[in-house]
Amino acid sequence: MLASIRRQNLPTTAGPVPTTIEVIVDDLNTFLPSHTLAVFSQADFNQPGPRRVQYFPVHDIVLAVNCTNLPAMPSNTKPVPKKPGDSMKLPVVTLCVPNSMTFPLLFNYLYTKHPGTLVPVLLPGLNAGMTSMAHVVGHLARLSSQILTRQIFLTHQLWQNVCALGVHDEPLYACIDMAWGALLQALSLAGRVPAAQGPSIPSAVTVAPASTWQAQTAVATAAHPPPSPATSVPPP
Repeated sequence: MLASIRRQNLPTTAGPVPTTIEVIVDDLNTFLPSHTLAVFSQADFNQPGPRRVQYFPVHDIVLAVNCTNLPAMPSNTKPVPKKPGDSMKLPVVTLCVPNSMTFPLLFNYLYTKHPGTLVPVLLPGLNAGMTSMAHVVGHLARLSSQILTRQIFLTHQLWQNVCALGVHDEPLYACIDMAWGALLQALSLAGRVPAAQGPSIPSAVTVAPASTWQAQTAVATAAHPPPSPATSVPPP
């Protein structure tokens, strides 16, 4: 849906957030985006100096059907381009999230609806031969404590954004659930922390028992097969 446009003249992170952003339209036969999200984190907002801002052309209908906690979206009355290569202006909507660094993961998922795109990011180094929770945990337990800690924080930060935006998506929660459980079990198995003293699990995510991990993955993947390259939206 976003493959039809090219962004140009993006503001720098040090400058003020503009009210509109101009994009170049390459294909008029697709569903053109309606707005641009200017995304920053709560931590960035509280720090002195310029905020780090990421810009995402979006379709308001995609956000409306997936997110229950959103700021008001201004109407887009800008003229539609008449030929490929013409530019159009998208109104900018500012969005403060708990963690802006993991927002591209969630943004990509909202368009593709494929949990399989998240698993390699949350659980690095997995391969097709790892068909059980024991295989996955055994692999993760060989990673360094720094990598495991980083992935635990990454998973938690993604979950925070999901909750903040009011995304209610069972396959997404199942994916976060599986990643969180696998990482904590790996940390415990490696003997780096006692099992009873691992990081607290987010209240909205219950760690799946090992016996259900593979089944949940199969159900989520069957319900949401991988998208074709034409519909995949890469992170900006």
